[in-house]
Amino acid sequence: MDGKQERTPRCYADLVALWDAAPAWQPPAPEQPQVANTARSSEVDLFTDRQIADALQIDVLGQTEAGDIEAYSSFLRRTVRFGGVSRLKYEDLLKLFGTPVRSVVSRTNEDAAPGMYPIRDVREMLGHLSSVKLIGEETKLGAGVWPVQDEAGRDQQAVVLVNTSEAMHYNGHVERIGQLRPDLFEQGHA
Repeated sequence: MDGKQERTPRCYADLVALWDAAPAWQPPAPEQPQVANTARSSEVDLFTDRQIADALQIDVLGQTEAGDIEAYSSFLRRTVRFGGVSRLKYEDLLKLFGTPVRSVVSRTNEDAAPGMYPIRDVREMLGHLSSVKLIGEETKLGAGVWPVQDEAGRDQQAVVLVNTSEAMHYNGHVERIGQLRPDLFEQGHA
């Protein structure tokens, strides 16, 4: 036998008898873990945060190692860096993101108006969306011609042309890019 177990062939009738003797399989009862509810609420929160960012015409790029937040304002057509998100006031938001703040953000948390977000929600959105990505100087794209590569680093036969406030994607035809988002260029999604 040298350590191997010998198998006995079974006839079809024996297999049918084993099948009949086995209890019917029942799926396990569904559990209601708290994690599933938390995951669902965080998806809703992320969706709401993105709605606020879209209404402000901003794209939160991430946070630096020092804790500053960077966001791109498509209204102002520039990237801004700021810290102290918990201390941001209405006037600070106006300075950072411009006119869209007036039509989207209420001056205080108590000013409830349809289609307006309390300043507390805007602060939370900035903190939440910035937590997704840690950015550093190596992720910055300046003016120039940048090759587009896929996630494996393979050349995609396309380039992104960047000047001080605009960019365009060229891969046989020209496509203007409205927002300069370094994270898209790094992954080849320009």
